[in-house]
Amino acid sequence: MHKDSKNPDRDTLVSDAALWADDPEQNLTEAELDHILEYFGESENAGDSRLRSSVKRQFQIFMAMAEKERPRVQDARPIDARPIDAHPKKVSKPSTIVENKMKRLLKACEVLDKQLTELDPVVRTWTNQYLKAIDARDNENKRVRLRHIVEQISGPLDTLISAARSAEGLAKKGPDNIAVRMMVERLADCWEIYHGKLPTTDKGRDRQDDPFLELCQKMAGFAHVKLQAKGAKLGTLKLSGIVDDVLKERRSRPKE
Repeated sequence: MHKDSKNPDRDTLVSDAALWADDPEQNLTEAELDHILEYFGESENAGDSRLRSSVKRQFQIFMAMAEKERPRVQDARPIDARPIDAHPKKVSKPSTIVENKMKRLLKACEVLDKQLTELDPVVRTWTNQYLKAIDARDNENKRVRLRHIVEQISGPLDTLISAARSAEGLAKKGPDNIAVRMMVERLADCWEIYHGKLPTTDKGRDRQDDPFLELCQKMAGFAHVKLQAKGAKLGTLKLSGIVDDVLKERRSRPKE
C-alpha cells in the first residue's frame, strides 16, 4: 500500500463529524461531565474552563462518530421498530469495501486499457469512419479521431489504475471500533496536556490503580447508554486492550 494512502475506517468517520451542542443525546449532562473531570482533579489545571469545554466537545465528537459507525455492523432501528424476523445485518468496514471495489475497478480498467492498446487496424479504420460520418468534434470544434479519444482516456485511466493498486492490502481484520479508539486517543492528548505527562495503564489487571483506563471506560459507558436509547450501541466496552495499544503507540513516537 502506498505510504500516503489514508485509512477509510477513520476518514469516513471524521470527514463530516458534526456537533449538536443543544441536543442532550449528544452531550454529557453536567453531573456526567463533573464525574469525568474528577479524573483530572490532581492536575494543577483542573479548574481551567478550557478543560471542561474540551471534554464536552470530545464527547460530542465521539457520539457523532459512534452513531455513524454502528450502522456498519447492526440494524440501528429501535427494537420495537424492526420486523419480528429481522436480524442485525453485518456490513463490511469501509476499508474492506474500498479494497474489494477497487480490485474490481482495477480489473475493468486493465481490460479497457488492453483493449484500446490492441485494437485491430480494421476496428480503428471503422471507428474513424464512424466519427467522420457523425462529424464528431472537440470543444475547439476540431474533428475527433480515435487516437484523440484514446489520448484523452489514457491519463485518467492510468490514474484510476494507480489508485486501485494503492488499495491493495487496505482492509484490516478485526472489529470496527475506530470511534472508541479515537476517543481514547483524544483523552490521552487531554490527559497529557493537563497532567503534564502521558497516562499509564495496567491493562486492567488490577495490579495497581488505573485511572486513565477508568476514565475511558466511564466516557464509553455514558455514550453506550445514550446510544442504547436510540437502539444502537458501542462495538465494545472492553477497553483495556485498546487503551494499552494507544499508549504503546504514543510512547513509541520519536521525541521532538
